[in-house]
Amino acid sequence: MIYNEIINSINEIKNLGYALSLLNWDQSIFIPKNGVMSRANVIETITKIAHDMLISDILYEKILSCTESNDFKNLEEFKQKEILKIKKDVEKERKKPTDLVKEIAKTTSLAMNEWEQAKKTGNDEKYLPLLNKIFKLKKEIADAIGFSDNPYDVLLDDYDENLKYKYIEPLFNSLENQLVEIINKIEASKKHIKDDFLLRKYDKNKQWEFGLCILKKFGINFDSCRQDISTHPFTTTIGEYDVRITTNISENNFIKGFFSTLHEGGHCLYELSVNNHLNSSPFATISSLSLHESQSRFFENIIGRSYGFWKNHFNDLKKLFIENLNNVTLDDFYKAINKVKKSPIRTESDEVTYNLHIILRTQLENDLINDKINVNSINDFWHERTKKLFNFYPKTKSESYLQDIHWSDGLIGYFPTYTLGNLISAQILNAMENQMGKVNDINDEKLINIIKWLDKNIYKHGSFYSSMELVKISTNKDLTHEYFIDYLKDKFFEIYN
Repeated sequence: MIYNEIINSINEIKNLGYALSLLNWDQSIFIPKNGVMSRANVIETITKIAHDMLISDILYEKILSCTESNDFKNLEEFKQKEILKIKKDVEKERKKPTDLVKEIAKTTSLAMNEWEQAKKTGNDEKYLPLLNKIFKLKKEIADAIGFSDNPYDVLLDDYDENLKYKYIEPLFNSLENQLVEIINKIEASKKHIKDDFLLRKYDKNKQWEFGLCILKKFGINFDSCRQDISTHPFTTTIGEYDVRITTNISENNFIKGFFSTLHEGGHCLYELSVNNHLNSSPFATISSLSLHESQSRFFENIIGRSYGFWKNHFNDLKKLFIENLNNVTLDDFYKAINKVKKSPIRTESDEVTYNLHIILRTQLENDLINDKINVNSINDFWHERTKKLFNFYPKTKSESYLQDIHWSDGLIGYFPTYTLGNLISAQILNAMENQMGKVNDINDEKLINIIKWLDKNIYKHGSFYSSMELVKISTNKDLTHEYFIDYLKDKFFEIYN
């Protein structure tokens, strides 16, 4: 049957994608310095093979034959939508010149290595030309695919289907104004929250074990997952039941490693849970990074930074680090991990200020893709906008545009999904509490019930619906920033009196 032939072809291409994920994972964890150029060539070759298979006339003719035949109407709706999704993806990919796809793969592989060195040293002499090239190549991709309004929309679509900048811009502008109001009120409270005990020496091995213990309570099966250390934490899927996560543990900053672990754990749980339902279906590949980020941010913040969670887990942590936490109460700890403090580093920011970092990056990406600003001057523009949003300048390039891995990996258009994910996570919480009651005492049993709700309302659907469709289905409302703002006010106005 032609349907089966198409699905089998797509799964063969998917397997090549898994191989690329494995190579990229290894490059971030284990690769020797002198192997970087060779690895770039290997990634370039496999990327070309996968792209050629996806855009082949044979596959496309099968897809057209399937959708235009009378038998297509007899397929169940789920299978029809699988084929239509494949058709859309293939038609988009067929617009990309193979040589351009190869060039992007090779350039980003080299850039990731140079970015890592530049971040460590602050010297971007070798990295900046590669970053310039990446933005140039991405503009060519946008031109090749075509757009009606904004070339940035083409790149946004890679991370959240049908997402447009004209939708994001007013949403983010309104969000920015309300976040600034909240920050001003918090600063006006003059309340000092003591958090120096979080910056004492915390044994890395004990941090590692505590993080894994919590991830297991989230329901993550470590027969299908592993965790490693990397410069920038990330999650990648190597196979249907093989998800890799990384974290970055600091001996003198407990929250840096722990909350990175929870964040990536949320991604991992989403991937594994969707695979449990959809396995080899095209809908098992999660196409909305906004939904993906909603899950990572849900477990990192809404669960991991909640009073109800630490009410049940603080004593376990205290036993591990009694020398650091002996005189620290649950209330002290809860307030410390939620302290609002403007930081130049996105990944070390609190829930209130975090989205200002995303708004900054989203505006810069749009301006860079539309040639309103020049990549060579990115550090200057970053400084200007940081000053506008946070009222300070980054001290180094590593605190400025070099802090994130995304652009070196070609992930232009990804950043907005973090804030959309935050908005979705708060709206999900509201819907969940309407059905389950307040999520305010998060013991092991409550965690299981939370995950069951997510499994029923989010995980089982995979990519069958778009992100905005699934938000409407699971919460009975279109996405809005109001639930997120209410969540922040309820939580942080109480903390800051």
